[in-house]
Amino acid sequence: MALDTSGVTAMQHNILSLTSNLLIARASVRLACFKARIVSLPRVVVRTLLFFVMYWLRFPVMFICNLVFMPMLLAFFFAWYAFPDKTNMVWGFGTASFLAFFVKWSYDFILVAISPEEVLRSL
Repeated sequence: MALDTSGVTAMQHNILSLTSNLLIARASVRLACFKARIVSLPRVVVRTLLFFVMYWLRFPVMFICNLVFMPMLLAFFFAWYAFPDKTNMVWGFGTASFLAFFVKWSYDFILVAISPEEVLRSL
């Protein structure tokens, strides 16, 4: 875009050139923001779909983890008391219980991390 600069002082010429540069910069920033929104749109859609599928599967995952976690924890304490010489059995129960607890916690942590709404992450 060429500006008519006939009869304009050097200072006015500098002001006009800065103004046109600012307009061009503003337009390029708007274009960059628009491109960023379009590029991030598929990521948001995939993230939201993944969240809802994982949220839908949360009940069965938690149910199975609770079926493993509590009995294995009780078996760990019982085996620790009743069979202190069988360390493989004791630590096997303890490991199974801890892994079930860790899967439960990790599943909820991932759900919070990918949630479509901003969730308070204070814990």
